[in-house]
Amino acid sequence: MSSRLSPERLVYIIYLAALVIALTGFPLVRYGVYVMPLLAGAVWAFSGGKYLNFNRETWAFLLLVLLSVVSLVPWDFNTFKKVYFLYVFLSVFILFDFAKLEIDFRFLAGYLIVVGVINALTRGSPGVAEEFSVANSKSFLETTFAFPLSMVALYLLITKRYLWALLSTVFFVVFLKRVAMLAFVIALLVWLSPKRIRSLILHPVTLTAGGVAVMVASIAFAQGWFDNYVFDYLGRSPNDFSKGRQELWLSALTATGFNYGDFLLWGTGIGKVVTDLQSQLHVERVLLHSDLLSLALEIGIVPFVIFMYLFFSIKHKQGRLFALFLAILFSTDNVIIYQHVMFIYLFIQGDIRRRSRKAPAARGASDAAEISARAGLTGSVP
Repeated sequence: MSSRLSPERLVYIIYLAALVIALTGFPLVRYGVYVMPLLAGAVWAFSGGKYLNFNRETWAFLLLVLLSVVSLVPWDFNTFKKVYFLYVFLSVFILFDFAKLEIDFRFLAGYLIVVGVINALTRGSPGVAEEFSVANSKSFLETTFAFPLSMVALYLLITKRYLWALLSTVFFVVFLKRVAMLAFVIALLVWLSPKRIRSLILHPVTLTAGGVAVMVASIAFAQGWFDNYVFDYLGRSPNDFSKGRQELWLSALTATGFNYGDFLLWGTGIGKVVTDLQSQLHVERVLLHSDLLSLALEIGIVPFVIFMYLFFSIKHKQGRLFALFLAILFSTDNVIIYQHVMFIYLFIQGDIRRRSRKAPAARGASDAAEISARAGLTGSVP
């Protein structure tokens, strides 16, 4: 392959094309993104790939894939689906190190805006919500592309691409996913906080404790511990405010027979919470809308804590900031199976590592130039 079209760039282009093709809705191609492991594997093989990449941002998901071996017995189709969804993005980022690729996030933001609008217009959103209301979670352009676009908006902001950050923010707000707005605001406040406070918040142990606390709070919320507070301060039922999540989460706790003692070391197995919910609610399609709660029920409390620590054990603070962002999305949605979320998250992590590698080199060049300048000033005059 030519130096201008690196294997990483080719895979990046294939991924963006696969998302667009999926929007056509044609049966044979709408799930094209799920053949990314095959396509990426072909690029890796034909480009002479020799090495695999196990960067820190993939460690937690590797743990889930390893635990899936236990989950496959007894066989469960929902387990297979969830494990394969994990495998799709994980395999690509193990084969390729996207820190080698300089991604234009302004282009990526524009791409996500266009694709998000098309997705909202073609999936029946227009006219369903005639009003725009954050409180009622209503928008005429509601789409899950709010999730990746909100991450890109924050990344553009902290890398000082202010105009594109503003444009991206406007559109992800219109795309209306309340948890995306919450994640954006919290992550931005953390990044703007004093250095010591930011370092404390973004420490892996602090973030892990926070993730576990949110999982425990989700269980308490489902069991009605906060009902009076929600009624008093919002004037709405907790289930209405959470768009049905309270009843859904309680159904999952009931269906799995959850208690902390029995789920301490292991849970139902990856993907099997969906199977239990299908039996409990007598429906064919259902998702828990909380990756944190789902993982705790599936792999157990101790493995969940290990997963969270690995998830947050990223070297650079910016990387941990975006891990925090994604964890907030995990709290009330099932984005871990969304390829348009996980790929973008890992692209950002790769770019953070790329920038961190360039920074020491840039400082070294600056220091060398300064030394040369001083030598010129102090040298003898002929």
